[in-house]
Amino acid sequence: MSHALELSARRLRRSLALLAGALGDRVSEAVFVLRHPPRALLHADATPSAARIDEAIAAAVGFLEAQQRRDGSLRGFCLYPGASSDWLTAHVCFVVEAVPALDGFARRAAAYLAAHGADDGGWGYNRRVAVDCDSTAQALMVTQRFDLSLPSFIGESLAAAQSDDGGYPTYVPQGAANPAHGWQAPHAEVSAMVLVWLLRDGRHARRAALRGVAREAAARRRAAGLLVERRRLCPVAGRAPG
Repeated sequence: MSHALELSARRLRRSLALLAGALGDRVSEAVFVLRHPPRALLHADATPSAARIDEAIAAAVGFLEAQQRRDGSLRGFCLYPGASSDWLTAHVCFVVEAVPALDGFARRAAAYLAAHGADDGGWGYNRRVAVDCDSTAQALMVTQRFDLSLPSFIGESLAAAQSDDGGYPTYVPQGAANPAHGWQAPHAEVSAMVLVWLLRDGRHARRAALRGVAREAAARRRAAGLLVERRRLCPVAGRAPG
């Protein structure tokens, strides 16, 4: 088989695998909807109270634990590439890290993320799409919380993904000076997430060489400066400048 035919066959197999995975995710989503029909609010009266807050937390903990798969992952947001796995798993565990009742849940999720991150060089929406900065920053914080070992190049690559204006994009532009599309342009929310990781990641900074530490410190300053500037231009959340 010629190189061109082998390449075409490989692309066809990848496309078929993507299609099969996406179809499988849609079937899973349909089953989930059938098993979880819409219900009324947990409380008839939404006025906060200590008892209602405790009940809501317990219900949320039970729901999340019931949705966690045997491998520790979560699935949701069934879009064209299929359901999210890595991003959703990392994001949920980052958000609930202050909930003691979910420590075991988060530990299982962290083990799932660590098992795939080393092979993929980071994390993305799911394993069918490219690694991105947002998912990787959150997954690093989740895995580092439980002292799980990962190759140092993952953190180094994330820190080096910073744009000239100090921000971080979802996807790092490949070979071009300018972003090819909006996903490769810096975003405030992605920059904020990476900045949180940079501020937390003392172990990575200590392991790095002096030049790497200086670059990371400069990255923190530039990212913080970008966020401050955007906040000045757009002081009201969700409202465009001018």
